[in-house]
Parts: sequence; C-alpha cells; structure tokens
Amino acid sequence: MKTYGPLLLPLLLAACGGHYYDRGSSGGVDIDDLLEFQADFAHKSPAARADECRWLVKRQQQSPQLEWTLRLMIGRPLSESCGDPGRLLRSYESLSSRQRMDRHSEGLGDYQARLLQRLGYGVRRDNAEHADKNAAKTAKDDPKLLREKLEAIRAIEREMDESRPTGEGR
Repeated sequence: MKTYGPLLLPLLLAACGGHYYDRGSSGGVDIDDLLEFQADFAHKSPAARADECRWLVKRQQQSPQLEWTLRLMIGRPLSESCGDPGRLLRSYESLSSRQRMDRHSEGLGDYQARLLQRLGYGVRRDNAEHADKNAAKTAKDDPKLLREKLEAIRAIEREMDESRPTGEGR
C-alpha cells in the first residue's frame, strides 16, 4: 500500500499559509516564491497581513536571511507591521552584499528598495543633516517664495480675465 504523506504535506502546509514551511533554510532566494508571496499578500485582509508580517519579523530576528528581508520589503507598503523601513533597507544592503542572487531576485530587491525610498522610508542619518540645512534655507526663503507664487497666481488670473469675452461676468 502506498503512503501519500510526503505528497500531502506540501499541500497541507500551503493551505495553512506556509508559516511553518521553511523555504528560506537553504539560504537561496527563489523569485517564484517571492512573486507568489507578493500576489498572496496583496489579497489578504489587513489583519492577516499584520499576522504574516509579525511572523516574518520574528523569523528574520531569529535567523536573518535575504528571503525574509525581501518578503518584509514587499509587505511593508501594505502593512506597517512588517517593520521599520530604514532597518529593512539596511538589512537588505547588508545581506545582498553577502549572498548571491539571480538577476531577477536582485532586480525585485532593488525595485522594492527604491519603492521604500520613494515612499519616504529609509532616509539615512547623513542625509538628515542635509535635510535640516535645506529646511532652514527654505524657512528663510519662505516669504520670498510665497510672494513669487502669489504673483504667478495673479498673472494667471489676469490672463484668464483677458481671455474671457466681455459679456461674461465673474
């Protein structure tokens, strides 16, 4: 009599959300797994996303791996439970420099890193000083900037008034 246990185990684990199936133990990054995770994560409820992120954060803390970091980076725009974006970016930089990835996984990782940066996450500390200087300069130039904007608005209003036929009222 044949035993179907080994065949049913992956199906059972997939049905349970895959939380207990350690795909990342080999240390490699599988682009298909990441894309499948991304598709599944997008369709989860906010509560299920938060649970998944908490599990991934715990897993990443226990055993830092690039695949866990990539999953957290994928999940971060949809759930704050996926951790601190700056920390995720630093972890990605550190792990990706030590672990080899195929070009597709590397492309996905770089895309996710840029997405987090574009969303305003992961601003480095050395850039914080630069931002403070820019903020001080902007505050100093603020009245001048506001006057220029006001003048531009007035010019547009004048152009609109001039282009209106004389019979139309305001």
